[in-house]
Amino acid sequence: DHFNTQATANLLWALAKLVDYGLELKKTAQLKEALAALLPNVKSKAESKEKKGRLNAQAIVNLLWAVAKLVDNGLELEKTPKLKEVVVALLPYVTTNAESKEEKDHFKPQEVANLLWAVAKLMGNGLELEKTAKLKEALAALLYHVKTKAESKEERSQFNTQGTVNLLWA
Repeated sequence: DHFNTQATANLLWALAKLVDYGLELKKTAQLKEALAALLPNVKSKAESKEKKGRLNAQAIVNLLWAVAKLVDNGLELEKTPKLKEVVVALLPYVTTNAESKEEKDHFKPQEVANLLWAVAKLMGNGLELEKTAKLKEALAALLYHVKTKAESKEERSQFNTQGTVNLLWA
């Protein structure tokens, strides 16, 4: 059996934190093997047409943040095709959730900040906006989501001082 979406997101996040704390990607074969085993699972979940196992907002945030953190810590996006495929497979979920009219699908302000940070890190490490249409769409949907929430009198309260700072930082 494959890991469920949350377990996979948690494992990728944990691997990203291990690298963040000094585990060297290039010198740890087991880390590379674990990533090689997890990435196809993420891609298949992201591309699945079945409702069961669909990615929720939190899983999308966790997965993209973990991938961005791994890339920020030295995993080369261009030299790891499976990683780039995962990013491209996840981006439509970002767009769909950011544009969704259903409350259960919406990203929380902290999730939006984390997604914007992840996108910025991926772009800073070689993912090109102009060459990745899905990235451009996801970024536009996220920014529109932020603008709409910030301008809404009912929803403006979701942006506390820390949330606003996180969004501007991202």
